[in-house]
Amino acid sequence: MDKRRWFLFVNIGLVLIWVGLVLMTASAKAAPAKITLKAVSAFTEKHPQTRMIHFVREAVNERAKGRLEIVWAGGPELFKAAAFPEAIATGAIDIILAPGATWPGLVREGNIESGHFWKAEFAPQLSRELRDAVLSKAFEGKMKAKLLAFPLVVQHQVVTRKPVTRLEGLKGLNIRGTPGPILAGIAALGATPIRLPAEEVYMAMERGTIDGAIRPLPSYVEYREYEVAKNIISTPFIYSTMGLWIGVAAWNKLPPDLQKIVFEEADRMNEKMAHLMASDLAEAKKVVAKHGVTWHDLPAADAAEWAARTGKTYIEIIRKEVPKESADRMLAIVNKYHPVQ
Repeated sequence: MDKRRWFLFVNIGLVLIWVGLVLMTASAKAAPAKITLKAVSAFTEKHPQTRMIHFVREAVNERAKGRLEIVWAGGPELFKAAAFPEAIATGAIDIILAPGATWPGLVREGNIESGHFWKAEFAPQLSRELRDAVLSKAFEGKMKAKLLAFPLVVQHQVVTRKPVTRLEGLKGLNIRGTPGPILAGIAALGATPIRLPAEEVYMAMERGTIDGAIRPLPSYVEYREYEVAKNIISTPFIYSTMGLWIGVAAWNKLPPDLQKIVFEEADRMNEKMAHLMASDLAEAKKVVAKHGVTWHDLPAADAAEWAARTGKTYIEIIRKEVPKESADRMLAIVNKYHPVQ
């Protein structure tokens, strides 16, 4: 091979190498880096409520096809609920799951979960309307977090150490509840409201420090409280809500198509939890039946009075704690599905 031909082949080879490098660089620039978001729950990884994060995480990760991954970062061992607002605002965590009333002092609008009987069949649409009309704006402005879903998830009951078969039987009893409408509702029923962390309820009932508590049945079962409180009033006290939030900074990192995926899967989870709530309640009832727990049906007149008192308290709490415009919207939406005024 003469020198001219040799130089030609060399130059062609160099050009091909250069073109390959240019194409690889362009491809690397065109392919966006994978976004990773950290998810945390106020409950342990295996807790029934934490399923909400896992439902969304698994569905989003599959649909995002490697462009976005939501990873499980931990439960209450990582962050206590009181630290959530700062953690999500600073980006220490990206997605959180917690009870809707976790931060009543910060977002008064979020404390709507208790004090009245929401009908489970209307739960997905009711919670979706509340989110879109009032709650998203409130949380975004005060917590720097976007509310993805606000599902109605579990029925609460009054569990007691001694049988209560009439409404008047609650008068003077020390009943544990959580802040806001629950404590106010306890007082409206004639009992003495007691604030106490959930993990201390068992011991307090065992010692007789409290006479009962407002408890979701899955938690009543999980904490084995049926060992110290073997009576349940059949009339439900509330249906509670959970919130699934994403930090505004994390949300803004997502391109529109990924935002759409995350929002859609959170909405699907909202629907799924409405169906699971019924099965969870049925399963919890099977467990308590094995442990000698007695359900007590109140007379119809007492049940009606119960609903009237807690309904009135619910309205009073919303009117007192939530700005008027938001309160009007919230009560108008609730009234569409279950009149309280």
